[in-house]
Amino acid sequence: MRHKISAGFVVFALGLVLAGAVSPAVAEEQVVRVDGLVQWIGGGQMIVQADTGASVGVDLTSVPQDEYAGLGVRDRVAVIGMVSPDGRRVIGTSIARSARAR
Repeated sequence: MRHKISAGFVVFALGLVLAGAVSPAVAEEQVVRVDGLVQWIGGGQMIVQADTGASVGVDLTSVPQDEYAGLGVRDRVAVIGMVSPDGRRVIGTSIARSARAR
């Protein structure tokens, strides 16, 4: 799957941004996909434990509410979004629930 970006790459990209190796302008345009389990959700934010084991913060303010309404802890999701300018989280644009077993 050419369009799928592994969660490992997301962690690597976020690490580069945190280290200052990538300018904020580049980070804003970096589209990523994180596949994993919801660890926590509330107040327009979510934490996803990526399949690689890393936890990734997701800003839900740009995601249509119907895409994350009813999500709970341990629900499997795929989050599409952009790395935040500060490199600390993903600004979500879309969330898809997975039919795979928990």
